[in-house]
Amino acid sequence: MNFLKRAWELVSPLVIYSLIQYVVVTAAIFVYIYTKADPGLMGDRSYLAEMARASYDMLDRNVVLISGISAFFAILPLYRMLKKEWLKRPYLLRQTEPKTVKYIFVLAASAGMTISVNLFINALEVFKYVSGYVQAAEEMYAEPLYMQVIVIGILMPVMEEIIFRGLMYERISNFSGEVSAILLTSFVFGVYHGNLVQGVYAFVFSLLMIYVYKRTGSFASPVVFHMAGNMICLALNRMAPLSTMGYSVGIVVSAMIGIYGLRELNRRNFFRVVPIDLEGMEDGDENFDSDEDVDSGDEIEKDWD
Repeated sequence: MNFLKRAWELVSPLVIYSLIQYVVVTAAIFVYIYTKADPGLMGDRSYLAEMARASYDMLDRNVVLISGISAFFAILPLYRMLKKEWLKRPYLLRQTEPKTVKYIFVLAASAGMTISVNLFINALEVFKYVSGYVQAAEEMYAEPLYMQVIVIGILMPVMEEIIFRGLMYERISNFSGEVSAILLTSFVFGVYHGNLVQGVYAFVFSLLMIYVYKRTGSFASPVVFHMAGNMICLALNRMAPLSTMGYSVGIVVSAMIGIYGLRELNRRNFFRVVPIDLEGMEDGDENFDSDEDVDSGDEIEKDWD
């Protein structure tokens, strides 16, 4: 019974998002058929088959929009679930440096690692040898740029961070070791992306996002990292191919920036752990990530294992 309960806790966020996406897709098909179909021909099987094909084509043309609508409606219930998980923690995380400092290094790490890895992939033209990647990229980048920015740059990172670095990582950590939680969360995040290139890429960046989460003590950090990375990917997609020298210089320089950001995140102490008595807490007390500043002279703890 405990195994089934734990399994459900892990998959339930993805199930909730999938159900919301199913409702959005169904509604989109209904609206499309209602506005496009000829009522007088609805009894004709060949016409119905034609409308079905047209509906699927419509879905293919609006993958980003539908994903964005689904993410928008999924964020609130998933975030409420995450806050309930944070309330179970026997500690609070109190920030010890100005709020903006850690995000400077998070952005440096995200920008540097995203650019270097993407330039490396583009230089090797790995995407040409993996089925599914080109089609997925064409579907994502075919829609208007503003739609890509809103959905791929903002909504999807928030939703995915709540599911993976939030709920899934938090729940696995509750009944398993830290290493298992990091690896399993990252593996599922990779599989979630659906093809080998994006899967390996997502696995590696999930490790990085968990790292910045652990080093800063703020859930906003992996969200910022994810948003910045996706925005940079959108910008890189619109760039012309570079020369061999351009790729080499770009990879080295951006990797140095990323390593600098990660090094500073590792070197500095951004928060301290404050143990609390869960049994003594009154209803309504909250126990989750906080950006509240504390006296810099207080004792600092780097991790919260």
